[in-house]
Amino acid sequence: SNAIEKQDYEQLARLAHWLKGAGGTVGFDVFTSPARDLEVAAKSGANSNAMNQRVAELVQMKGNIVI
Repeated sequence: SNAIEKQDYEQLARLAHWLKGAGGTVGFDVFTSPARDLEVAAKSGANSNAMNQRVAELVQMKGNIVI
């Protein structure tokens, strides 16, 4: 969210790329698709609505994790 607010799409793309890989590595494959979509949107830098939607989706998914 901070990267979107700062329009630091390069940082957002890096974070999304990390989440895409890390989520799958630890067995949370559900993060892969939205993180990939976020990475693509951040790299294009054109659609902040899409970026905000993916971040909101990921935050909601994070809240569903029970450890």
